[in-house]
Amino acid sequence: MPKAMDDIKKILKGMLSRQTYAHSISTYKTALGLAERFGVSDKKVGLAAILHDCAKSMPYDELIYNVEKYKISVDKLELKTESLLHAPVGSKLASVVFGITDPQILNAIRYHTTAAPEMSDVAKIIYVADFIELARGHKGVADARKVAEKDIDRAMLFILRDKIPRLVKKEVLIHPRSIKALNWFLEKEKKK
Repeated sequence: MPKAMDDIKKILKGMLSRQTYAHSISTYKTALGLAERFGVSDKKVGLAAILHDCAKSMPYDELIYNVEKYKISVDKLELKTESLLHAPVGSKLASVVFGITDPQILNAIRYHTTAAPEMSDVAKIIYVADFIELARGHKGVADARKVAEKDIDRAMLFILRDKIPRLVKKEVLIHPRSIKALNWFLEKEKKK
């Protein structure tokens, strides 16, 4: 049985940096707006949104400890990339610490950094909300917000098209799942 939202927020406040907690609250509010707009379960979206970064403030060695302790399935790129590793660890902690068992919620947390082909509406909303929440001011966010008002799949495609080239410019490794997600959403768009 999942914990009550007030209990989750109290626990998260102790787990996260002030900045990450504020981001989680803003993502939660943004995600609930998207859930309402697209007719998706606000309960599932709310839980996934508030918990999406529950492992974000953990130091790398603690993330690795949790991977080993809970035998979390991660690939080599996730294992050596702290910014990717917090998502699979967070998904497991959502289950172990917060009592979440719903696969849609757990997968939304799991894929909120890389995206994935065939994401559920809950997962798409979390991915988009994480990018467009109101505290975000990065390039492309205003346009992404406009797209997200109309179509969640097009918002996914817009964000992936925005993020991947920026990662290329930064010369950081790009998870193959992100490329697969981009291709999947491109194919879906072509079929419309």
